[in-house]
Amino acid sequence: YSLVLMVIHFLQCAVKPAVLPCLHELCPDKFKAHLEITEIDMVEKCDVSFKSKNRQPIGELFLRFLDYYSNFE
Repeated sequence: YSLVLMVIHFLQCAVKPAVLPCLHELCPDKFKAHLEITEIDMVEKCDVSFKSKNRQPIGELFLRFLDYYSNFE
């Protein structure tokens, strides 16, 4: 589970341009900081039109992932 969160964080925050959108930034009304995860309606659609402009090959992303977390504080 924690590895999945690490990958999501890396693809949202550590790679420029981002590979994955940050949904709490794109849909702030749905993902409020004070809400517990169990209170979020997972069936409701979130209108997000995101297309990644990142063109790095998967191998390069993997090496950058390893480098990112080997130097992570």
